[in-house]
Amino acid sequence: MNFQFLINCLTVNLNEMKPVLLVMILIPFLGQAQIHFDPSGQISGQGLDTVYYSLLKDTIDSNLDLALYYAKSALKHASLKHNHEMEIRANYAQGSIFIKKMEWDSAENYLKAARNMSYENKIYHRLPWIYGELGIIYVQRTKFDLAVDNFIEAIKFSEKFNNRKQIAFLHNEIGIVNLRLENYNEALIFFRKAIELKNEIGLKEGMLRNQLNIAICLNSKGKNHEALEILNNILEECKHCNVCGECSENKFLTNLSNEMGLSFHKMNNYGSAKNHFFAALSKIDSTSEFLAPISYGFIADVYFDENNLDSALFYLDKSDRSAREINDVRTQIFNKFLLSELYEKKQQYKEANEALRDAMDIKNKNFPVTMTENIRKSYVDYERYQSQQIITAKEKIIQRNNQLTILLAVVSILSILTFVFAYKNASMRKKLNEKLSDEVYERARELNSLLYRTSHDLAGPLARMRGLLKLIAFRINDNETSQYLERLNTTTDKLSEVVNRLETISRINVTPLKKEKIDLEIFLGDIIQETNNGSLINPDINIKGDKFFTTDKNLLRHIVNNLLQNSFNHIDQREMQQKIFIDIVNDKKLSIIIGDTGTGILDGQENKIFDLFFTGIDKNNRAGIGLYFANIAVKRLGGNISLKRKRKPTLFEIQIPNSRKTNINLPIKPEIPSIRQKHTTFPG
Repeated sequence: MNFQFLINCLTVNLNEMKPVLLVMILIPFLGQAQIHFDPSGQISGQGLDTVYYSLLKDTIDSNLDLALYYAKSALKHASLKHNHEMEIRANYAQGSIFIKKMEWDSAENYLKAARNMSYENKIYHRLPWIYGELGIIYVQRTKFDLAVDNFIEAIKFSEKFNNRKQIAFLHNEIGIVNLRLENYNEALIFFRKAIELKNEIGLKEGMLRNQLNIAICLNSKGKNHEALEILNNILEECKHCNVCGECSENKFLTNLSNEMGLSFHKMNNYGSAKNHFFAALSKIDSTSEFLAPISYGFIADVYFDENNLDSALFYLDKSDRSAREINDVRTQIFNKFLLSELYEKKQQYKEANEALRDAMDIKNKNFPVTMTENIRKSYVDYERYQSQQIITAKEKIIQRNNQLTILLAVVSILSILTFVFAYKNASMRKKLNEKLSDEVYERARELNSLLYRTSHDLAGPLARMRGLLKLIAFRINDNETSQYLERLNTTTDKLSEVVNRLETISRINVTPLKKEKIDLEIFLGDIIQETNNGSLINPDINIKGDKFFTTDKNLLRHIVNNLLQNSFNHIDQREMQQKIFIDIVNDKKLSIIIGDTGTGILDGQENKIFDLFFTGIDKNNRAGIGLYFANIAVKRLGGNISLKRKRKPTLFEIQIPNSRKTNINLPIKPEIPSIRQKHTTFPG
């Protein structure tokens, strides 16, 4: 079929047709003709930028040169129309195309143009991707400090637009930067954060790559058994998936084989290691040929450990030549270190020294100390930015709370006036009393919420007030004034105690979880000793199942401590046999039942006992906040707490999942691997 004939047929009265309709008609024929279709002769310039951009999106995956032509045409017509949004999109598209073509200078120029135009015209929604692409360019150029700067800017704008998928991707990219700089602990933190973010939004895309990157870090830290376990899990998932896109990529499979080989190598299983390395080489194609130097280097390393120096030298030479061709400096450094050890084993000490010097020269040239310092400064600046964002958010909350307070005052005044005017009518007064009672209850609840939200902001002024009172007391000798100051101190102490308790709630909700293995017998013994306050009652403890449990120890202490304190505080002195007991079943989850022969819970109070400041029948003027603490701590651990029996005995049940299989970030003990342990696979 003649393509030009189709064009002529379709362009009858095209000036009257909408540009989008033209695109829908012409796109099916573009794949049949390998030419640049130019619609500018058929339609007016009003919609040409949109038409060209649509053509660009349809060709970018199949023909980069054709896509670039359409991107430039879209930019040209958008500039004529002063369509700034389209200009930004067209510049960004050209930058992305040049990244695919690995022409880094051109890519950087177009992306910077898109970035600058976004700021000039206050169009910010594309900045997360623009900064992300710039970061990728700087990674390829080994300008890792600039890469991290751009990734952090991308995270800021992604947070602004709540793009959690992009935030997860950016955490993985920052992890890769740290991995290449051999900052393995930092890399693990970012990779695990990426997985945590993806789990929160139910995103499976790229999850296997994140797990592979974690295995790479563990191998580099010498934790080869842990790495191999993750790699085997990845293999199992790949066997049962329906070609997710990751498993079918040779780059991913090559990395996976290399890492499995590295794990076996570090465990001195040289045969299995070589099998995996050669398997990695067999998977390399045009999309993953940059991994060939790494595989050759790993094979050379195995032969070196087997004392087969000729074979080691042969594969080391292949690795070095291919690494220099693609400018893979990290593999070049590894090869020079290995070559130095090889010459030393052959007692060629002069050549060994030269190879070692070459390795250090390459490393200092490409990974200067200032780069790590700049990255650390970027992290600090980002933390300051986050703190400022929190402060701004708090100020908005305070402003909103002040408005609510004024509103409550106005409502209260109007309610009182209404009550006074309606006082003469008894029936109306009764109805108004009922209405006001409900309204006052609701306003009181809102006021309690307001006090809780602003408790953190009260801590500072209270501390300054205490200091001023002490200073005044030091300088004044008048007895009457001293008595007033003492009363003020007492009042300030009580208010500070309430604020501290409310701040405890904030700490429970905000402090990162820390997984620990807890000996339940020792743990309960310590808590009982803290809470009995000289009581003669010795709680009975019954533990079924494993006595060890893994969870956040501080939160579990909050839960058990507050419930036990509640039992000791409400023990019924009239009972001849006063009893407190703790029954624990540790199976798939931890079940704790705490019971006592105390005064119990009154009818109708079951739904209020976990409310903030609810005191029930407490006669000791306590704050009534213990059960509330326990409730929010249990929820933070993903569990639940319930009242099973109101009295004789009163029973509370807590159920908490085991944290051994959850994604809690753990502090990582720093390790300094040897030179050859530091080398790792190209991250996914």
